[in-house]
Formats: sequence, C-alpha cells, structure tokens
Amino acid sequence: MVSLFVGEFARTGWLAMAPLSGLDYSPDVGVDYYIWGLQVAGVGTLLSGVNLLATIVKMRAPGMSLMKMPIFTWSALATNTLIVAAFPILTACTS
Repeated sequence: MVSLFVGEFARTGWLAMAPLSGLDYSPDVGVDYYIWGLQVAGVGTLLSGVNLLATIVKMRAPGMSLMKMPIFTWSALATNTLIVAAFPILTACTS
C-alpha cells in the first residue's frame, strides 16, 4: 500500500526472484517496500498462528480432551504448528 502513495513499485516480476530484485534491475525503493510488506504479513500470520495454537490447547471446553476435538480443529492445529515453525525462518530469510 505504501508503494501506491509513493509511486515506486517493485519491478521484480511475478515471483520476485533474486536476480530481478537486485540493484541492477530495480534500483528504486519499490523492492524494499515489497520485502517490508512480506515481513509485516509474515509477522501477522505468525501471531495469528500462536493465538490459535494457544486457544486450541488451553481454552477447550471442560472435559474435552484432544482426542474428542473435531477434525477441523486438528487441521487448524496442524496448520498453525507449521506456520509457527516455518514463518520465523522465512522472515529471517527475507531480511
């Protein structure tokens, strides 16, 4: 959204591959805004994953064990576990 107001867009192509995101091909600040946006989105997703993990593990109904939870809760638990495991690494790689 910042690049809309500044007017400098990331000219890196569809996937933002490394050769096109270097200073030779994209000397303006558009790539910096793109990477910053990815990091903000990654941190938001990471915090949402931690929130859902804590909710599933700590705030179940009284008497409901992990084995009595619905399949949707299990899929959310697995997905958010992968998010919490992978997104810090992805955020560190983009900075």
